[in-house]
Amino acid sequence: MGDNLNKDYGVLFRDIVAPHLHKIVSLVSGSKVKKILLHEWVLGVEHNWAEYFVDSEVDSEFIPRLSFRIGGLRDEFKNGSSEEEISELLIETFVISTLAYFEFGARLEIFWEIDKFCKKVDEWMRRDILKDKFKKFKLMKESIPLINNSINLLKHIDPALKIRVGIKKNLTTSSEMEQEFIKILHKVVELFIEYEKKIDDRFEELDKELTHLISRLEDIGYNKILTKTQEEEIEKLQKEHKDKKEREWRERVEREQKEREEMRKLQEELKAKSLFERRKKKISEKKEREDIEKKKAEREQKEHEEKKNNIQDYTTHKSLIAIGVCVMVLAIVLIISIQPLPQQTTKILFKNITTYVDVPINVSIAKYTGTFDRTYVENVSIVGYLRQEIQQTDANTKIIKNYIIDDYGNMVELSLGYSASQKYNSLFISNTTSLNTYRITGILRYKYDRFAIDVDSITQEDRLTIRSAKITQENVTESQNITNSVLNITYGIKRILG
Repeated sequence: MGDNLNKDYGVLFRDIVAPHLHKIVSLVSGSKVKKILLHEWVLGVEHNWAEYFVDSEVDSEFIPRLSFRIGGLRDEFKNGSSEEEISELLIETFVISTLAYFEFGARLEIFWEIDKFCKKVDEWMRRDILKDKFKKFKLMKESIPLINNSINLLKHIDPALKIRVGIKKNLTTSSEMEQEFIKILHKVVELFIEYEKKIDDRFEELDKELTHLISRLEDIGYNKILTKTQEEEIEKLQKEHKDKKEREWRERVEREQKEREEMRKLQEELKAKSLFERRKKKISEKKEREDIEKKKAEREQKEHEEKKNNIQDYTTHKSLIAIGVCVMVLAIVLIISIQPLPQQTTKILFKNITTYVDVPINVSIAKYTGTFDRTYVENVSIVGYLRQEIQQTDANTKIIKNYIIDDYGNMVELSLGYSASQKYNSLFISNTTSLNTYRITGILRYKYDRFAIDVDSITQEDRLTIRSAKITQENVTESQNITNSVLNITYGIKRILG
């Protein structure tokens, strides 16, 4: 049984191990040494880091050493009596392969050859011997890109930031390299804390990126990334930012409630004034009708009394019938002689004039300034004012940001593409809010570190208004025709004669 096992492991060496090592030798044959430090071998041409390899004009001693070791491995695989021994030899072969990777500049073809070797070994052995080791080997590649992403974010926020990091090249042990890398992490964390203090409106973006960086590095295997002082300072900044946001939210709610209460009072005052004016008009009209009816009643009463007196005189003084007839004839003559004379006069009337005033309604975009999930996307059409802010980061650098803003100070950033910028840039004035309102259409989405609107169009639009009635009283002069009567005997005789 033992002979069969030895023969099988000899086949393993012949079919998998030996071809792999010979492939490594053929890949690096004739190459100059480019030693790669731990944690820096994946950098490639990453622009945030210092040069990461050292060229050497001497030939590497790796190939002679590996050629010598291949013979020893062949004998040990043939003589291996247990799976544990063979596993140790396979792990040694994996380590030799990674040494070649570091020795000759972290070339991609070497990396893929190691990957194929690990898969073939685990398949042949029918258990995972090299899978976890290769996984850890791959995860080491993620640490540097994570740091670079964080540094790129800081440079996006502050283009004037100059940072260049690298690991000392005279380190010899992995623990020394680990300590050096932790120092770099502390430096990056300090930069994040510094910018969280300086740029308050980008705090949430910076804090989210820093939390993501620390979480991913802990997943890879780095522990105690933050010092106790940094942890306390980050917790303090997070609490201060949260308190400020809550305070601003309460102030905005109180301000909006106050404005709504003032608008309600104004509407009630206008309504009460309108009711008062209508009531006053009704009273005036009622008084006029009462005066007319009173005069009419007095006139009828007077005529009735005169008629009654005439009848009493005729009944009481029968003896004076002749005189009465004469008097009647004379009265008829006199009555006929009364000539009506029309006359025009003027009368001053008071009339209520109602005019309407359009009162502008405050613009609000508060519903678009809340906290959304970073996957939130919405087609929006918002009315507000245009504002452009310019931040002077240094003597030669400016950051220009465009916003839509409402009457309460709420703002949403506008993202103008090249064509939109060419078309609408003239509408924005530096550090100034427009007097007119505009309608912005586009897509509200999370961009980089915040929510912004990808602008499709910008058009001027009048503010909405509420119509309010205003009543004033004016004097109006009205002409009236009245008739006066005069006694004219000549006029009476003419009437009698026809």
